[in-house]
Formats: sequence, structure tokens, C-alpha cells
Amino acid sequence: MAKYGMAKNNTNNNNSSNNSSNNSGNNNNKKNTTRQSIDGVFLLDKAADLSSNHALQQVKRLYAAKKAGHTGTLDPFATGLLPICLGQANKYARWLLDADKTYEFTAILGRATTTGDCDGEVIEECPIPSIDAASLKRVQRQFSGDITQTPPKYCALKINGVRAYQLARQGVDFDVPTRQVNIKQLSIEFVPPNRLIGRATVSKGTYIRSLVIDIANDLGTTAYCQTLRRTQIGELGATALPMMTFAELEKQNDTERFAQLLPMDTLCQQFAPLAIDANAWALLCLGRVVSLSAQDLEKHLDQYPNQYPNQYPNQDPNQDPNQDPNQDPNQDPNQDPNQDPNQDPNQDPNQDPNQDPNQSPARLVRLYHDNQFCGLASLSQGCLKGFRLINTENAII
Repeated sequence: MAKYGMAKNNTNNNNSSNNSSNNSGNNNNKKNTTRQSIDGVFLLDKAADLSSNHALQQVKRLYAAKKAGHTGTLDPFATGLLPICLGQANKYARWLLDADKTYEFTAILGRATTTGDCDGEVIEECPIPSIDAASLKRVQRQFSGDITQTPPKYCALKINGVRAYQLARQGVDFDVPTRQVNIKQLSIEFVPPNRLIGRATVSKGTYIRSLVIDIANDLGTTAYCQTLRRTQIGELGATALPMMTFAELEKQNDTERFAQLLPMDTLCQQFAPLAIDANAWALLCLGRVVSLSAQDLEKHLDQYPNQYPNQYPNQDPNQDPNQDPNQDPNQDPNQDPNQDPNQDPNQDPNQDPNQDPNQSPARLVRLYHDNQFCGLASLSQGCLKGFRLINTENAII
């Protein structure tokens, strides 16, 4: 947890959960019947042949949590990182929905299936041409950066209000609109006689099944995705944070289980931390705007210059605050299964969604009071405005 800086100090959620479970002791087999208000993040290593929602419900029941959600669906055949957000942690899940994802995959060349993965029926077989190192390098270059992709028909996208996979199962003939995605990193290796092993870091909304098929077609054959494992979402997975299967979690007692929960600010480590005093915290809880002193502002901006390129008085007033430089202006936001329905498709996810578009851009910061995470705030021209605050009832007003 050292890399996460101030996050390691946020132990109040885990401690309160541990205290509530002391009475349970080692009664591992005792079923909880009362739902609890639990705030935290569990990094689930999802098993194969299990839907993301089923996996979510398993963890929710085990913790007896009142509220739970996840940060992006994995296909049933896929395994790997599925962060489960409990309680107020769901307030900060959207930034993982928007984050880049890293996958490891295995493809079987020469065969195509109805679903593009190992769960479908084989519908085509074709020969596999000679594949050498030069061919692989060419394909890696061609499928790196911005590419146009057609999602598979067996997917959760909606076509005229109906899930595409439902239409496909009914035998309806339809087309899935293409989309622009970005392949940040791609490496592939050919393993004779018919396998491709690869690793890809991709933007949100990218389908690895489609990427596998497109790569195979470019090599002169076809393919389906045999295995798919998600290893990283944003910064989660890049460090030695614990990831655990449900079977492993189920074997633990309550005390051990609650110790697996990470603090809520794990989900928004991309924002710079900012410590505030009791007076500022009370004002933010009242919905007031708080002005930082010139000294505190200068110290903060100097400490995190790359996150605040437009915070100084010489800021470009003509810059569009709603424009995300990585956003495809032609992409239909309704076609992304991970899209937050309340999010403006042109909204930079690191920007305060309540920001007046006629004002200079505001950037979000992580707020800490008495070394405890207490939410986010937008910072613009030295002024703070609270955003998705937590535990406001504890503020002394």
C-alpha cells in the first residue's frame, strides 16, 4: 500500500468493519442475516463460467453488505480483476469504468465460433498460413493506437433498446455499429501449431474478442478467444494489491475477510491529495465554496504541476473545459456497456461534472481531514467545491 500514499492512513472503514465482526470471531460457517453498512473495495479474482453480476452477488452476500457494485463487466468465460465496491465506495466507481484495462489472452487460430470465444459453437474452419516474426510485428503496429472496431454480436450493447446478445440468440439479423477505440499496448506471440498468446492495454469499450478476430483476419485466417484474463484497471493491478478468488475469501473468518477490504480512496488515486482543516471541511459540507490561501494553493500546485496545467492566472481562457483529448467526437456513448448513464459523453472524467462550461477547467482533488479520506472537491482558481463527500454528518458546524 506504500505507493498509494495517504490511502494507507484511511483505516477507519476497515477498523469499524473489524469491530462489527468481532462478535463473529471464527464462526466462518455462520450466515449473516442482517445487512451491514460497509464501505470499502474488494479486488475479486473472478472465476471462469460466472457472470460478473453473479460474482458481485456472491461477494455482497458474504459480506452481508447493504449496497454493492462493480467497476466494469467481464465476460462469463473471462477471469481476473473485478473490483467490488461496497457501500459509499460506489460513489467513486465511475473513474475505473473510464480507465484503461489490461488483458492477457489466448486465441485459437483457424476456427471461428458464434460468440467469438470458447463458449460458442464452431461455425467456420480455415487453414493457418505461415506466421513469422515479421508478420507479428506488422500486426502489432497495425493494431496499435486508434483503430476502428466492430463489437461482437454476442455482447451487452443495445440495438434499438434490446441487448445485442438477445437478438443474436433469437436469430435476428442485425449490424453492430463500429466504434473508435485505442490500443495503448499490444504484444502477441505465435505458439505452433495454432495458438496466439497476447497482452493488450486498451481504452474503455474495447472488445478483446473482436481484436483477436481482426488480428487473425489480417494474418489470413480466423480465430476465437480461448482464454481472457483482466490483470489491471487504471492503476489497480499495477502494484502488489491483494486480489482473491471467491473460494479463497469464503474460507476466511470474518476478521480475515474484512481485512481484505481496501479503503475507498483506492479508486481515485489519480487525483492529487489535499489536506483541509476543520473549518474548511464544515463549509464544504454546507455546500459552500472554500478559498485556499495563496500560500497553500501555490504549495499544492507546485507539488502536483502535471495535474494542474491550467490553474495559474495565465490560463488559456479559450480552452474548451468539456473536451477530453482522448474522446472520439463521433463515438456513440450509448453503445458503451461500461458508460455511466449520467455522464456527459464529452466530459473529461477527471473534471468536475458540475463545472460551469463558461469557466476555466476545474480539476478534482482527494480531500483528507484528520488524515481520513472524506471525498472529492473541484479545484479552480484557488477555490474548492465539495463533490461526492462522505461522512458529512461528522462535520462540526
